[in-house]
Amino acid sequence: MTRATTMQILTKRTFGGAAVLLAAFVGACALFGPPKPPVYEPFETPSGVFVQDLTVPDERAEIVEGQLVTVHAIVTAVWTEDGAEEGSEDGAEQRREVDNTEDRGQPLEFVFGEPVPGLPPAFAEGLVGLRDRGRRVLRLAPELAFGEEGVPGVVPPNATLEVVVEVLGVKDPEPGA
Repeated sequence: MTRATTMQILTKRTFGGAAVLLAAFVGACALFGPPKPPVYEPFETPSGVFVQDLTVPDERAEIVEGQLVTVHAIVTAVWTEDGAEEGSEDGAEQRREVDNTEDRGQPLEFVFGEPVPGLPPAFAEGLVGLRDRGRRVLRLAPELAFGEEGVPGVVPPNATLEVVVEVLGVKDPEPGA
């Protein structure tokens, strides 16, 4: 066997071994890589609020009536209709962020089970079953949100509200309060 032939054999074996190691590494990464986040089944509340959980911390308890809840909320108005903004195509979906408590640096704080100031009652219904540190998306149809009137200058008439809610903390009520 010549020296060139020996080098060719060694090169083929080394390359073949490297290819096998690379394939094993890629397979191990796929098998043992970071887990995919769970996907939760969306559901509707009795009045028709669409709910899609994004994060459900298993180690945390569900929020119960009377607890003081602190959340960040991103509220977006979504509409089509004649009330579309200037320069938009008729019938095209329009979206406008109407509030973002995180950007404002002022989370919402409210007593769970009581109406949330400034938000429709269906918002509170969409929070039932939410856990401390949980995150979910609520979709309130116009009749569950601000209806035909909307909120002048803020939410157009007949707009659906999409609300991304993230629970920052939950406190039990003060004794005697």
